[in-house]
Amino acid sequence: MFAADLLSRLEVLGALLVAVAVIASIVELRRRWTLSHVHGDATSTAGLLYFTTDTCVQCRTRQWPAIQRALTLLGAPIEVKRVDAIANPELADRWGVLTVPTTVVLDRAGRALAVNYGLAESPKLVEQLRRATLSS
Repeated sequence: MFAADLLSRLEVLGALLVAVAVIASIVELRRRWTLSHVHGDATSTAGLLYFTTDTCVQCRTRQWPAIQRALTLLGAPIEVKRVDAIANPELADRWGVLTVPTTVVLDRAGRALAVNYGLAESPKLVEQLRRATLSS
């Protein structure tokens, strides 16, 4: 009886692990597709698309301050465009937004260099934005 119960639990755990792996693969494929297929407008500076919503607490309390710290640390001109993902569903879909916050780092040619689903801390953003200012 105990062995059968343990085996059932292990089967459920295995199925959950497979589901998580499949979801992670889908998210990674979407991120890669966005990086290779979606382009924004060319500008004189690198840019950051910041997808959020009015109700996103994580966006207000953690992501926006991280963006501000990154911009201060970087010291280079970066165009930040805040996009409400609910008010602009076509734009959110175009850029592959799966959750908020999502940040998309663009080089001066409008190419996406990085897509961050969920919170992106300032050190990560600084590295990505530094690459964006050096490219093109």
